[in-house]
Amino acid sequence: MSTKSNIRSFRYSDEVAEILEGFSGDSLNAKFENLVLHCYKLLPKKKKELNQIIKQVEDKEKEYIKLCSQLQEVSSLISTLETLKRYGEIAARQAQPVIKKGIVTQGQSAAAADQPHGGV
Repeated sequence: MSTKSNIRSFRYSDEVAEILEGFSGDSLNAKFENLVLHCYKLLPKKKKELNQIIKQVEDKEKEYIKLCSQLQEVSSLISTLETLKRYGEIAARQAQPVIKKGIVTQGQSAAAADQPHGGV
């Protein structure tokens, strides 16, 4: 370590005291210095990890937005299909009398066609 020309005194909490006590070093000053240097050296790695996590979150947000858009499109299609189904059901109900009339008319025409002409 370098020469220690900075002399300072400070107060700290019991929590900080526990952290310092658990860190490596022969004295409180050495423990404090080791803790500060350790954290300082870890900082670039932690910043890189943070940036990677931020990128992952941004990618997930883009994916989420895309999925929401696709879900909205599917919901719209389902709504359209349900509307078409209702209209189809309405048309089928309205067509029933016409279909029945057409069958009766066709049946009468077919029966007339089977009959010999001239009543013979």
